[in-house]
Amino acid sequence: MAELKKLTKLRLQAASYAKRVAREYCLIARYLIGGKERERLEQSAKMQFYLDSGNKTLIVEANEWASANPGCLPFSLELGFQESET
Repeated sequence: MAELKKLTKLRLQAASYAKRVAREYCLIARYLIGGKERERLEQSAKMQFYLDSGNKTLIVEANEWASANPGCLPFSLELGFQESET
């Protein structure tokens, strides 16, 4: 039960972190993103949070996602800007 509670807490933190990253990106870039672009940015940030969490379950999930989405991890805001410039 404690593991499920910890996992749920980390998932909520990851979602919050991903939304914050998307807001920061918009502020720094000085334009709004929406739709698929925002979803991609938030998902990449969330999966990076999973990797950094140290939780084995989330790390497995992030690695599986990364296998299906090559080139999306590792993620950072700096890398997000480099991708948007190309």
